[in-house]
Amino acid sequence: MKFGHTLLSHQVPEWQQHYIDYKILKKIIKCIHVREAELRADDDGADVFTDSQVKVDLARFFFHLDSNIEKVDEFYTKKYLDYEKRLKKIIAVFPRHTKDISSYEEYDDLVDILLELRNCFRNLKWYAELNRRGFVKILKKLDKKTGTKKQEAYLSSKVQPASFCNEDDTVRCLSTINDYLSRLLNDPEADDTVVNLHQNHKDHFNNESSSSTI
Repeated sequence: MKFGHTLLSHQVPEWQQHYIDYKILKKIIKCIHVREAELRADDDGADVFTDSQVKVDLARFFFHLDSNIEKVDEFYTKKYLDYEKRLKKIIAVFPRHTKDISSYEEYDDLVDILLELRNCFRNLKWYAELNRRGFVKILKKLDKKTGTKKQEAYLSSKVQPASFCNEDDTVRCLSTINDYLSRLLNDPEADDTVVNLHQNHKDHFNNESSSSTI
């Protein structure tokens, strides 16, 4: 499957406007490639990078690329800070022991909140990875189709330093959530009033963990 189709089929629907605009970047590359082919048809040894149209289209490509990196990074950072804030609030009120939970409802709410937040962080992690792949692939396509040699330098200077390319914080938060879920679901001092919920949520947690990784 081509990356453009992969990008569309794996997006979080409500985040659709915040992904790399791979399609428009690909179209600009095609314009450059067509123009270069025209120039070489007239003169096989033509220096295509001195052509005014090629210059304009390359400038347009990198303008859109810079804008896309900024867009993705801002969205990622905003979501990460929001999710991290929610996680800190949960940790601040988290009971020291499962036996301190007073009701089914409180226990159920804690587990559901953690599971929902874990899903949020997983979506954000995949959002970052999908966009990172997009920038790598579109720069590779630019070099291949137009003869530029921009991928390595651009990735190291613009893409890799961006927040969405550093997954350490997201992985750390996911590990923290899994740790708190494990404490809820494996506490040997659990009160009898929540023991059934323990098992139901434990089964759900184990099923999710076996089908997907952090």
